[in-house]
Amino acid sequence: MGTDALAITIADRLPAAAIEQLPSSVRSIISLSAGLDHIDQAAAKARGILVQQAGRDAIVSSVADFLIATTIFSLRDAFNQVGVRFPEAGWDLSWNAAGVDLSEATIGVIGMGKIAIAFIERLRKLTHCRIIYSHDETLRRGADESRLYLEYCTRDQVLAEADVVIPICALTRETTGMIGYEQLAKMKRTACLINAARGKVVDTEGLTRAMQEGLIRHAFLDTTDPEPLPRGHALAALRNATITPHFATNTTFVRQQLVEDVGKMVITAFDHKAMGLEVEEKKLRKDLAVAHMITRKYGMDELVWNHMSAMLSDGAMLITPGALLFDEVRPEDISKCTDNVTAEIIHAAVYKARPDIRAVVHLHTPASVAVSCLDQGFMCLAQESAYFHGKVAHYDWQGISDDVGEGPALEAAVTQPLPNGPCNTLLMRNHGYCTFGRTVAEAWVLAFYFNKACETQLRVLATGAKPRLPDPKVLAHAARQSFLPEFAPGVQEWAALERLAARKPC
Repeated sequence: MGTDALAITIADRLPAAAIEQLPSSVRSIISLSAGLDHIDQAAAKARGILVQQAGRDAIVSSVADFLIATTIFSLRDAFNQVGVRFPEAGWDLSWNAAGVDLSEATIGVIGMGKIAIAFIERLRKLTHCRIIYSHDETLRRGADESRLYLEYCTRDQVLAEADVVIPICALTRETTGMIGYEQLAKMKRTACLINAARGKVVDTEGLTRAMQEGLIRHAFLDTTDPEPLPRGHALAALRNATITPHFATNTTFVRQQLVEDVGKMVITAFDHKAMGLEVEEKKLRKDLAVAHMITRKYGMDELVWNHMSAMLSDGAMLITPGALLFDEVRPEDISKCTDNVTAEIIHAAVYKARPDIRAVVHLHTPASVAVSCLDQGFMCLAQESAYFHGKVAHYDWQGISDDVGEGPALEAAVTQPLPNGPCNTLLMRNHGYCTFGRTVAEAWVLAFYFNKACETQLRVLATGAKPRLPDPKVLAHAARQSFLPEFAPGVQEWAALERLAARKPC
């Protein structure tokens, strides 16, 4: 018996080294936290371990409610009034708090994830005030902008124009220390900062200096960096700064939901193992059948040739059966062996060299074959190519792959060092291409976008004009964004593609 699921709290750190040492039986890491920055998700992904968040709905709801309360309290300058003595002579009608009415306020949000959306939805039930937000422009929430009457702004605009600035973003390399002294200096003197994101999103020393100088009216911090602040820290003593101990989620209700969710997730992990390979194989057969069908629907097939595969956890490989058009392939047709020696050699070599790869799609689309024949190979030119920035390996055509001796050359190709490696695509010179993923969905969606990127490249080159290459920094940033958990290849698209595969011809 091994460990199927590992439940941890925000206090438990799981860097890559710790994940590598987990037992091979671990299939799921369940975190009782609002964020996942304490887990090396790339290392978990490489191990094929699913990272889950317990009580996610309860956390989203609780933080959104908390932000409604603290936003209104901040706008009324109420935090600065906490602890002020009631006048001994009774009411003094000449005194009024210097605040802003909610209906007249500008609320600024940095980030636009589930918590931000839930907060804004609640806010819209109370007011039609101006709400501005800043987010990665490649991930703008167009539908939500229209539905919730949001204005997209740059981060500097949010800082300069908002009466309350609320970062609600994940902690990443880009957001660490995002709000510091320079950013606070851009805010209105009458503005407030509310941080219910990770403490490290705000630079503590910069904030302390800004509050000592009175650059903004008030800072409300439900998280700090470090946490807790050292005893006697200057920020904790300031009247214009209020600090609470993770009060947004530290409630008995949320904790109960977290614990109850963990139990359900652990049971699911045990049930999945008990059902074993039968369930796993059934799903993979279905996914591969869908992949064949949509390849045909998008005209990316080549009669009965080309092949796709997926690896079972017991080391067996499911693969294209051969001798069938791709829209004829049903789950039961998927084979554990094939008469196509080429397929066996290519796929076996990839899986042997790259244990992180669990699915392979190999195609000869006209666009990819044409690009494979170009001396410069693949070029990253437009948005769809961001998936492949620094992640395309090249392999010289060896003729028909019918010699098992070719395996080591293929293994070397998919393990060659790359700027953003390991590779997720192998461009086979004068031949075609392979894409790789943890799932069939990921591998196929990468195959779709690689083909689209090749089509774009050919159209650009066909003009005869000099291509305008993307800014390397912008491309690198887009590449990172393309693999965020909620936007990774296949995450958003696969359910729709399954429906497309099941759709009957008109």
